[in-house]
Amino acid sequence: MQMNELISRINQLPDELSDMIVFMSRPRLDEGFKKELRLEAAFILCEQHYNWWYPKMTLYWNLNHVETVYELPNNYRYGRSMLVYFNKNEIKFITEQLTNCGCCKRHSQGINTTPHCTRIRAKQSLRTSRQMKNYFGNNLCTCPCRHILRPIINLHTNSY
Repeated sequence: MQMNELISRINQLPDELSDMIVFMSRPRLDEGFKKELRLEAAFILCEQHYNWWYPKMTLYWNLNHVETVYELPNNYRYGRSMLVYFNKNEIKFITEQLTNCGCCKRHSQGINTTPHCTRIRAKQSLRTSRQMKNYFGNNLCTCPCRHILRPIINLHTNSY
């Protein structure tokens, strides 16, 4: 098959598919960029979960006149709802990515006493630097990695 024929066949495909083929045919990405993409994918999964969970929790809260979080059934609690929304492989993926986030020294100190990430990034991710500039200036890390990891780790230790 000639190169021109291949390109013409690719151009006949839907745009999304042809774009993906062209993207995947490029030289492979370096490991640092792959790590950033996996971390961003984990954050996007967590955002999707939050956007699914929050309306359900607030509706239950309002309809049942709940006064404290402890009155919520397990499936409406943030950590437990992850077991409903994600399968075990997705939870494992999110845990691995957020555990190795390396956004700052403070967030890498460890959730259960031992440091969970010993490699702090020299440069912050685009997401982190954008959030820090928008919300708290450039001095305070606003990465949600620990906030998301804590209930996941509590699920595994059965203390939730």
